[in-house]
Amino acid sequence: MLNPNLPPIEELRVSFTYRMGQFEIPLELWLMYGPKDDPLKEIPEYIVAADGRRFPLSVLPMSYRNGEWAQRFILWGLIAEPWPDYIVRLRKSRQEYGIFRRESLKRMCKKAILDIKNIFLHGPKK
Repeated sequence: MLNPNLPPIEELRVSFTYRMGQFEIPLELWLMYGPKDDPLKEIPEYIVAADGRRFPLSVLPMSYRNGEWAQRFILWGLIAEPWPDYIVRLRKSRQEYGIFRRESLKRMCKKAILDIKNIFLHGPKK
C-alpha cells in the first residue's frame, strides 16, 4: 500500500498547517480515521519521518491524500471512499462553502455559451 522506500509506518506522521500553526498526527491514525469534521480544512501537506525527513503526499494512495483532485475522484466514483461517511462529510463541507453552487454556476455559464454559439452558427430555434 505505501511506498517501500519509506520508514516503518509507526515512525511516520502527517503534517498540517492551520491558522494557529502547524501540527502533526500519526500516519496510522490518518489512514484509519482521516479528517475529523471538515475534509476541506484538513488537507495534509507532507509526511514526516521520526528523523525529520519529509516525503511528498504522492507516497500515499490517492484516496488518502484528501486533496482537491482526490476529493473530486471520490465524489465522481473513480476511486473508493477511504473512510466511513467521508462522502457525506465532504458533500456537507462543500455545500457550506458554496462549492457546489460555484460548480453549477460554471455549468450554467458553459451551457449559455454553447447556446449562444449555436444561435450564432445556426440561427435561433423555431
